[in-house]
Amino acid sequence: MGCSGSTGPQPGLTESHTTTVKKSWANFVKKGDLTDLGMPMFIKLFEEAPEVKPLFKFADTSNSNENTKLRNHVKGVFEVVGIAVDTIDDLTKLNSIVVDLGSRHFHYGTRREHLPVVGKCLIHALSEGLGDEFTEDTKNAWLSFYNWLGGCFAKGVSTESRKK
Repeated sequence: MGCSGSTGPQPGLTESHTTTVKKSWANFVKKGDLTDLGMPMFIKLFEEAPEVKPLFKFADTSNSNENTKLRNHVKGVFEVVGIAVDTIDDLTKLNSIVVDLGSRHFHYGTRREHLPVVGKCLIHALSEGLGDEFTEDTKNAWLSFYNWLGGCFAKGVSTESRKK
């Protein structure tokens, strides 16, 4: 996973990817309620990686539409994704935000090895929400962006783990 504080082009994250991520996110948020659009990520996450479910004390997905704490968390996660997209043109600032987020999540039990499945589940939610608009180019752009974000997040997790 990549992460650099520099503002220039990043390996794997091209200008074309940046443009595609911004356009597809704008289309995604127009599809409906951000919480409803994001819920497939967490349902998939708990199916694909049941070992992470205990990290989410509020994660009863048997009736996810009525679980207010889970819905609030999903909304918060997707609001942060929106902030990341809005900040994609200032990678120095975004780097700082995401490294800090990783540091904080270490204390919730998040580990580097969780990041690939989280990315896969984010891609799943985007695909579900965008439907036919989620092209192979869109998928590749989001994979590149998530790879960069995940690297920054992992940097925060690792930094915090070394303090223990």
